[in-house]
Amino acid sequence: VEQYYDSSAAALVMKADTTIASSIKFKNSAGSDIFDFGMVSGNFTATGDVQSNSDERLKENIETINNALEKVSNMRGVYFDMKSRPGVRKVGLIAQEVENVLPEVVSTDPNGENIKSVAYANIVGLLVEAIKELKSDVDQLKG
Repeated sequence: VEQYYDSSAAALVMKADTTIASSIKFKNSAGSDIFDFGMVSGNFTATGDVQSNSDERLKENIETINNALEKVSNMRGVYFDMKSRPGVRKVGLIAQEVENVLPEVVSTDPNGENIKSVAYANIVGLLVEAIKELKSDVDQLKG
């Protein structure tokens, strides 16, 4: 395993010969896996929950998402194969399409090819509001 700082990417890089090591694991003092970074698959596995700070005290300019159902309707769920992993079927969204609807959840890596990523967990708020809109419609139809 090689570890170095890549100043052009401003990143700490861990590089391993994947014929010898297929993952980088972080273990606790009891020897149990805590994190597993799949060097071949690209998967990240945590034995606990992956959490984001969401405390109200850390936020300002809080607004409820309006027209959430319309935004969800303008997104397209897709099946796809990653070019880097032929034959491995995935499901998700296309970052460029999401960016047109909800740019707050899309980021672009400024290095190299400007690859776009989606913060999937950050879409939950939109989905909650869309479900509430649907419930309101159902409640009106029920009378």
